[in-house]
Amino acid sequence: MKKNRYGLRYIEENTGIIIVKDGVGEFYPTVFLATQIRKSFNTIVAEAHTIVSFYNFFDQIGLDLEERLKNGQYLNRLEIGKLVEFFKFKKSNPKEVVSENTRNTRIDRTVKYMTWLGSSFNSKLNYGPIKTDREFNLKEMCNNLKNLVTTDKNSFNYQFQKPKSLSDTDLRTIEKYLHPKSPFLDGKYKENVLRNWIIYKLFISYGIRRGELLRIKIGIDTVRGKKKQSLNLRDGNFTILRNPDDPLETRKYRPQVKTLERTFKLSDDLIYLINDYIKIRSKLGVGRKHNFLFCVHYGQHKGNPLSTEALGRIFRELREKHKDINPNFTPHALRHTFFNKLAKRMEDYVVTDEGKEILKRKEQTAEGFMKGVLDNLGGWSPRSETAYLYISDHTKEAAEKLTADQNDELSKIHIKSLEKFL
Repeated sequence: MKKNRYGLRYIEENTGIIIVKDGVGEFYPTVFLATQIRKSFNTIVAEAHTIVSFYNFFDQIGLDLEERLKNGQYLNRLEIGKLVEFFKFKKSNPKEVVSENTRNTRIDRTVKYMTWLGSSFNSKLNYGPIKTDREFNLKEMCNNLKNLVTTDKNSFNYQFQKPKSLSDTDLRTIEKYLHPKSPFLDGKYKENVLRNWIIYKLFISYGIRRGELLRIKIGIDTVRGKKKQSLNLRDGNFTILRNPDDPLETRKYRPQVKTLERTFKLSDDLIYLINDYIKIRSKLGVGRKHNFLFCVHYGQHKGNPLSTEALGRIFRELREKHKDINPNFTPHALRHTFFNKLAKRMEDYVVTDEGKEILKRKEQTAEGFMKGVLDNLGGWSPRSETAYLYISDHTKEAAEKLTADQNDELSKIHIKSLEKFL
């Protein structure tokens, strides 16, 4: 097998990526990443890895993708089948099969790139039968690829659309092992105990994202030339700040703040715990290097800001060590749990006299009021549809409960009717 000729090159302290071939930058895939993927750097990296992967695959089988699309010669079903078969396996171990969700994600990204690349070439043609035919054939090729994405309940899109929440029982189990006074804790790493408990409390109490948590700072910070404060214990609040050009950010995969800036009021117990943690953190002597709140306390990276990978390891190790913890226990699951609980609480509230009065005064529907509150706390734009995932989820739960109650009543009636005939 030939050596892979395509790869990635990080630029500007890991804030950008160039796709290279034999060490030389490639134009089209690099332009695609820079102009079409307006998401976090981690997402751009994931997209780039997929593009590099299928470019290497086409190179191995002697197919020049760009030349083919430029000439309007699109992939046939056999070539599409080979590509999808290639996506089934891990890059590091071609004999090991990836999950169906991973395969579907790779196909989705490939469709997105091929649609953009083919459309870019076609846009240079004059209107006429040649351009019309090419646009039709490009769409047909991409549809043939899309049709190979699984559409059952295990598919990537279905799983993405359905938030996974943790039950109250799940949370009690988690807290049994995480609480600073838990008898199950290993006393060897006591600095980590308080840090991990605060991290859990921030996730479950405010529904923030991983990147937002990892970018919380101590003291005054400069954001786009303005002095701002992320953590203000004197006033008892913390603010999610967007600062993509932070000069103190040294982590390879920079935690991203994807949503809008917003401020939360800290509970008294969290103010107390964070104050205690800051005293522990001060012993690391990292004040001159950075002012990120959460740090690594042991090992070769001691004193560095906690990375996204290290944060994920906290959750993974807890799940592996205690098998009775829900396998869905992740930072994102805690975010979903927070918003699901909040949506349920609001549904109960809007039917009270106080809730009805507020809706009447604001001239809002219950759904509009709930969406506004969720948008504000989640940092979503008013144009975003994300809040409806949580609202509709609870509407569905309410409908299922009412249906079950009704069926119970009907069952009792049927039983009484049957008794008359026995």
